[in-house]
Amino acid sequence: MAGGYLGGGGHSYLSGKYGFAADNVLEWEIVTADGERVVATPTQNADLYWALSGGGSGTYGVVLSATVRVFPNEVTSNAAFSFSVSQAGGVEQYWNAVSAFHQQLKPLLDQGMVAEYGFTNETMVVTGVMAPGQTSDSLQSSLQPLFDALTAESCSQLTTKSLGMKLAQADSYYDLYKAEIESHLAGLVFPAAMAGRFVPRKVMDANTTDLDTALRAVADRGYSYAVIALNALNPVRNRTAPPIAPNAVQPNFNDAYSSLMISPRWSNSLAWSEAQVLQDQLVNEILPTYDAAAPDAGAYKNEANWAEKDIKKFFYAGTYERLEDIKKKIDPEGFFYGITSVGFDRFAWDSAGRLCNA
Repeated sequence: MAGGYLGGGGHSYLSGKYGFAADNVLEWEIVTADGERVVATPTQNADLYWALSGGGSGTYGVVLSATVRVFPNEVTSNAAFSFSVSQAGGVEQYWNAVSAFHQQLKPLLDQGMVAEYGFTNETMVVTGVMAPGQTSDSLQSSLQPLFDALTAESCSQLTTKSLGMKLAQADSYYDLYKAEIESHLAGLVFPAAMAGRFVPRKVMDANTTDLDTALRAVADRGYSYAVIALNALNPVRNRTAPPIAPNAVQPNFNDAYSSLMISPRWSNSLAWSEAQVLQDQLVNEILPTYDAAAPDAGAYKNEANWAEKDIKKFFYAGTYERLEDIKKKIDPEGFFYGITSVGFDRFAWDSAGRLCNA
């Protein structure tokens, strides 16, 4: 966790109020390629601290430990609900409701809430709209405009009752997570092929017709979305938990409305050759469909496809050149390698799968 989660940036239900995980790192302790133990903080080996904090994992050294900022426990509430095509009254009403949900979520994200949900061309399941520091009564009141919009877009088919809304509250985030979220995630596994994309806030703030059309087109091909929606730069977060220091968290994640994981239907009973078919389809057909609606959106490097056609732009968004300079200083021989990590293009695979100098 200290290496991969923090190194990639790290998002959670708390990111809307307390920032990305990497924003809260006080100190890194690593062993470099030459065997030296190095401590990096905002004032000691500051460039290395900057790179380790969101600039990708597995490429600067072996992370021994990370010291992070903590916050007091506080009351936290969560809302969960779902709806389907049949509940919405038809296919068009369903997709109108999905679009309305996305629009009405924006002011909630601006208050520091975070939403995690999934949707296909048949159902949307909202695992959580999490509100740290708010009671369930307060959350329910905040959600009312969203529910009113869903009701309007579905000709009154979608109501708080038909949505099966469940409100929960606990004295701490941990207690609420254990009670309401953990069981939903315990059995999740990634399919053999998947990809990621951000939804930029500027796209969501403009006319979303093209975006809505692209999301629907991809879903109609049998793909599903797993989404975290947040506003990492909202006023609440800026007051409660500004970053410890500047870091290499992807600028396109800071500017995003949400991060999507795009997955095909998959069963482990399928032949492995089918995975290559899906991989090719994702890279050459599905992602271009989305990218036409949201060009250069980028993707969260921890939840994306290894075969992206422009890794430096999509995963690093303007930080790659500085990260590469730091990599060359800390690991000049390229001892640490990752297929999408900084320095990846110094090497190439030969026909036998061996790693060779490019």
